[in-house]
Amino acid sequence: MERRVQRFLRGLKRRSRRFRLRIPQSLLIFGFMAFAVFIMGGGIYDLLERPPSILRGPRGGWIAVHPLMHEQTLNESLLSIAFYIFIFSGFILSYKGSQIRYNERQSRIMFTMGIILLVIGVIGCNYLLFLKGRLS
Repeated sequence: MERRVQRFLRGLKRRSRRFRLRIPQSLLIFGFMAFAVFIMGGGIYDLLERPPSILRGPRGGWIAVHPLMHEQTLNESLLSIAFYIFIFSGFILSYKGSQIRYNERQSRIMFTMGIILLVIGVIGCNYLLFLKGRLS
């Protein structure tokens, strides 16, 4: 009886080796980064609270940035997600540009574009925080 069970378990192990699901590492990293950007940009807050996209301003106009620090509008969330994507893309482009050895022009272009995206993302995030601090 014990031999039958052992044989059955060995057969299952062989089958599981054949049908193993493999996920490419680049797809896994992309998925992790997309999830991180979604979380940092306030995606869960948007799903649970369903915030308005714009608000009525104090002088009768419209504002896209919520004046309180612990709340946000949908437009503000989308802007922060876009700026975080710029930051991540800038890091990736700078890293890939530094790995190119034989084509100096392409390396310089990729590195420069990465730094530009990085700077745009950081300045944009800081500007959103500045607007929140100024409005509150």
